[in-house]
Amino acid sequence: AHDPQGAELGTSPTISQFKIARSHPPQYDMRHPADYQFGKRLKLIGYDLSAAPGRITLYWQALEPVSVDYTAFVHLLDAEGRPVAQADSQPQSGAYPTSWWSAAEVIRDAHTIPPEIIDGLPPGRYTLNVGLYNLDTGERLFVTADGQQQADHILLGPVTVP
Repeated sequence: AHDPQGAELGTSPTISQFKIARSHPPQYDMRHPADYQFGKRLKLIGYDLSAAPGRITLYWQALEPVSVDYTAFVHLLDAEGRPVAQADSQPQSGAYPTSWWSAAEVIRDAHTIPPEIIDGLPPGRYTLNVGLYNLDTGERLFVTADGQQQADHILLGPVTVP
């Protein structure tokens, strides 16, 4: 493939992207239902904490179409609230950006802090700090819960590192 000036585009240029939607959306059984609104268009409606420390599954829902591709952050905080590990990525490891989401669609989004980082932490109780931000600007979405704006993140847990 070549561009209009004749320069080679490489071996696998992207010509277009499109979404193939299921006719029947999947139903998820969330262990921890939630109701946190991020900005005006996205909600965290639930999450699951794994028995393995540093693994969390987030369940997002778009309230309406979103034009920005947000990045989810999952930070592990120590007892003093200091970040000791993190796992930031666009939803589904970058495979399903927020700009592709349809209104009312529920997205299952797993995040894992690398086990080698968890293994290097002292045993104890930790907290997960979760939020969304625009990678281009670094701007975080503010969270609303119970009709009140809270902060630009939520705290989930506790998580125990053996």
